[in-house]
Amino acid sequence: MPKKKIEQEVVKEEPDKALTVRKVGRPAKYIYSEELTNSIYDLMVEGKDMVQACNELGLNRGTVYRWKDQYPEFDSLCARAREAMMEKRISDLRTSINEYETKKTDPTYLKIKLSFEQWNAERIAPRLYGQKNRTEITGRDGNPIQVQQHSIIDSRNLTQDEREMLRQVLLAAQSREEGEEDGEEDV
Repeated sequence: MPKKKIEQEVVKEEPDKALTVRKVGRPAKYIYSEELTNSIYDLMVEGKDMVQACNELGLNRGTVYRWKDQYPEFDSLCARAREAMMEKRISDLRTSINEYETKKTDPTYLKIKLSFEQWNAERIAPRLYGQKNRTEITGRDGNPIQVQQHSIIDSRNLTQDEREMLRQVLLAAQSREEGEEDGEEDV
């Protein structure tokens, strides 16, 4: 069922008094507060993701994402919490690996868990755990890239005299290039 757009209703209490604006709709269950944001942060640092933290606190995720848009400090707090969450999950994964060595748990389960946590870490905290790719572009034999410019002349638009002049210029340039190549071979 599509959500109804919240409209504002103008109400006149008395003709002489100014108009007051009242929002129509259900009042917010939770109001943005430092206490609530710290609770979200603490849950994420414990290793829970945003969905789990919202469920535990009874918050609507849409509300939390709206707060991230409205309050830049909350958005940066969530980013730090995601990185801390990944550190906690990596610590838990190390513990699982150590348990495998001592208890000989199922290696397939451990491999799946490791793959998932790696995939998750690359997306949640790419700056820390993402793949580091470096691309360098060089020319032949590691030298700088050489750029050549070419001029294109459409001879169909030239008059007969202009074509002849162009032919002479091109022949002169060609003979000059051949002379330079011959001079380089002699050196």
